[in-house]
Amino acid sequence: MTETEHILTCLSEECGEVIQAASKALRFGLNNKNPKTGVINKDHLIAEITDVVAVINILVERGILDDDKIMNENALEAKAKKLNNYLIYAKDVGAIHD
Repeated sequence: MTETEHILTCLSEECGEVIQAASKALRFGLNNKNPKTGVINKDHLIAEITDVVAVINILVERGILDDDKIMNENALEAKAKKLNNYLIYAKDVGAIHD
């Protein structure tokens, strides 16, 4: 395994931890505390997202990924627009309610 492969594996693992933290927040609520650790789900999710950002920063620092492509304003705006359009659609079809 190369260093790049190792770091990419770490990124994959950290993304999995974000998935797990998001799922717990969905199941039990963002403001619910984990009964074993006492950590609030929102705080746990933030910590896991921070870990992903840290690994991405390492990939950028090592020249494996290009920061200007990750933080591309046009790409970020396009994703936000796409997410918003699907949010509107989900509300229109009754998948999201107040």
